[in-house]
Amino acid sequence: MRQLRSRQHDPARHRRPGWALDTLAAHVRQIHIKDALSPSLPGAWGEEVVVGDGEVDWPSFFALVDERRIACNVIVECESSTSAFVKRFLEPVGG
Repeated sequence: MRQLRSRQHDPARHRRPGWALDTLAAHVRQIHIKDALSPSLPGAWGEEVVVGDGEVDWPSFFALVDERRIACNVIVECESSTSAFVKRFLEPVGG
């Protein structure tokens, strides 16, 4: 239970967001989202991609958030260091 109290705990561990939302719905204050592609080799990290370009089923995820009546901030995280990733977001706002 100690881990669940941590403010930086990732209860879904990239696999079970439904379980995490069911377990913690009453305590969720913020959701950080990112998207990725599965790794090609067992034990390797997947490739982070722009949210919506990966394998996460976002309509289903947000349907779960809505069903559990979770009202909170949603933050899109990006740990990609590629300039193409950043450029994709800056061009629409005149960057």
